[in-house]
Amino acid sequence: MKIVIDNNVVLDVFQNREPFVGASSKVLRLVETRRIKGFVTANSFTDIYYVLHR
Repeated sequence: MKIVIDNNVVLDVFQNREPFVGASSKVLRLVETRRIKGFVTANSFTDIYYVLHR
């Protein structure tokens, strides 16, 4: 299965945002263990960087 991961899923994990961090962590764990293929858009990297460093 291939999925596009939204910026908020990544930010939930990095910023430990409740109540979403649990579900978001599961999604990223599935990608990490290669049970699914996860993709982010090219502009997601800059958007995530901006939010984390402001």
